[in-house]
Amino acid sequence: MSIFKFDGEGLKERIDADTGTWENGIWKLRNIVVYDLVTGAVSRKPEMIYTAIESSQIFSEDSVKVEEMTLTELSNTKTDWPRPGFRNVKLSVDLGSRLSYPVINLFMLLLAYPCP
Repeated sequence: MSIFKFDGEGLKERIDADTGTWENGIWKLRNIVVYDLVTGAVSRKPEMIYTAIESSQIFSEDSVKVEEMTLTELSNTKTDWPRPGFRNVKLSVDLGSRLSYPVINLFMLLLAYPCP
């Protein structure tokens, strides 16, 4: 399990744990390595309690695949993801391809139209 902590300027800290269990509303992490990317320090801990992540239920929820999204859902997802810092190039390419394929047919029709 890896946890990435961001501040306003970028990645601040990375926490790697061998195991993470959800017990009584908190995450219990074991065999942890903490990388402080600001100072460059690396520390190891046998166990740690972490409360900043939601419950394990978010991992079991069904996520909609990009191929199954409508054009509106895809557009909304593309505008929502950059806010927390995610950048998904595949999402941008898929949105562009869904918009361009219908226009290609019209363009090919105009190219094939004979001039009098």
